[in-house]
Amino acid sequence: KAILNVGAKLNGVQKSMGAFEFRIKRVPDPVAYVGSIKGDGQMTKGELNAISGVFARMENFDFDLSFKVISFVLSMNVNGVFVEKKGNGPAITPEMKSLLTGAKPGNKVFFEQVTVQGPDGTMRKIPGVNIKVK
Repeated sequence: KAILNVGAKLNGVQKSMGAFEFRIKRVPDPVAYVGSIKGDGQMTKGELNAISGVFARMENFDFDLSFKVISFVLSMNVNGVFVEKKGNGPAITPEMKSLLTGAKPGNKVFFEQVTVQGPDGTMRKIPGVNIKVK
């Protein structure tokens, strides 16, 4: 809850006009996207190689707010070995790009541990994106 105190200056004298109580609610978490995919989805190898990063978007929210991606982890199975690469910021790193180039149909690519920063400076972890290469 927040209390808003309203005052006015009348004839040079400051006077309280009342206090009003408002209920406030935290802004909901944004949703992580890779390309046009959120949650679980499929991409061709060409689409996967064209992605530039992980982005956070507000859905069904009335105000224009943006969250920026601070970090994420890309992980996938490469020849039987599970490989993880951490990215700082939203962009795909050259190491990640190399992994994605080697992806084959049927491989799953996970964009996990997505950390975003809101306009108020707070950090939040949001669910990632899982992509199956078709």
